[in-house]
Amino acid sequence: NAHDYQLAAARTLIAEPGFDISGRDMMILWCAIGLGGEAGEVLELARGYSGYEIVTAKMRKENGDCAWYCAGVCTSAGLDLQSLMPAEWMVKARGLEPLPMAADLSIASGRVLELVKKGILHRHGLDLEALSDAIRFALVCIARLCWYFHTDIGDVMQENIDKLLIRYPNGYNSGDSVKRVDVVNGVQS
Repeated sequence: NAHDYQLAAARTLIAEPGFDISGRDMMILWCAIGLGGEAGEVLELARGYSGYEIVTAKMRKENGDCAWYCAGVCTSAGLDLQSLMPAEWMVKARGLEPLPMAADLSIASGRVLELVKKGILHRHGLDLEALSDAIRFALVCIARLCWYFHTDIGDVMQENIDKLLIRYPNGYNSGDSVKRVDVVNGVQS
């Protein structure tokens, strides 16, 4: 039963990692987890997509957040985001609908998480080539979703930066994260 499984599984849990996690590795972990969460939000929006403009605005915001976390992983891992951006021909895929594109984004973010888990937490070493491929796949998915919703990934990235400049005028801090001055009555301004 599930109770016995939980007890047996707990045998291989660890109370503490037994090694220090560098600031670099912590930021890679933070951004990989963030990408996974944001990809889930994109998938949730796509699952309920019915063509309303509010979904398009929310999709732009969530895609921008996904792109930010991709950029964060790249910056922390020493990768160049620009070199991973998809070519235009990869973006304009006919016949794709939001739900399978969002599912692919979740798959890509899961791949990033798996590589980071094994590379950093299991101490296998970070496979930068595989990580680059996973981020590239995530960016293709983001760009395709942008294209589907009649926008450009570059515009979505700029909107994200504009939002963050308002939210964090002096760089990130948890107080501004809680306050969210760019959100009024639950709606992004």
